[in-house]
Amino acid sequence: MIEYSHIEKFAAVMAEAVLTYLDSGEPQWVTWDGVSLRFDFTVFALEAGDTPAMLLIDENWPKAVGDVEEIIDPEHPEFDVDALRNAIEAQILDEGYGERLLKVFQERLERLRSGEIEDDEPDEPDET
Repeated sequence: MIEYSHIEKFAAVMAEAVLTYLDSGEPQWVTWDGVSLRFDFTVFALEAGDTPAMLLIDENWPKAVGDVEEIIDPEHPEFDVDALRNAIEAQILDEGYGERLLKVFQERLERLRSGEIEDDEPDEPDET
C-alpha cells in the first residue's frame, strides 16, 4: 500500500536526483525496494541483487517528472536550485502523480519477483 509518507520521500529523492544530474551531467538511477520508506539514487549501474531501479534520471528527466514552472537550465542566470527542487516535489505530490508512479513500480516488482518478467530495465513513466 502506498502511503503519503512514501510519496513525500519519493518526491524529495526525485528532486535531488534531478538536481544531481543537472549539476554533474551523469545519469542517476532512482531505487526503491517497493515497501520501505527508503528511496535512493546512484550514478552507478546496478548489479543483480541490488535494490531495483525505478527510474533513470537523464536528459529526459522532464518526462519522468512532468512540467515544472521553473527554469530548468542550470546555466541560466536566473536559475534557482531551491525553486526547482520545490517545483519538482510539488509536481510529484500533486494530482496523484507520485502515487501512480509508485504503484506502477510496485506492480512491476511483483511481476519480477513472481518470474512473470525478467527485464531489469526500469519502466518509462506514462506521460500524464
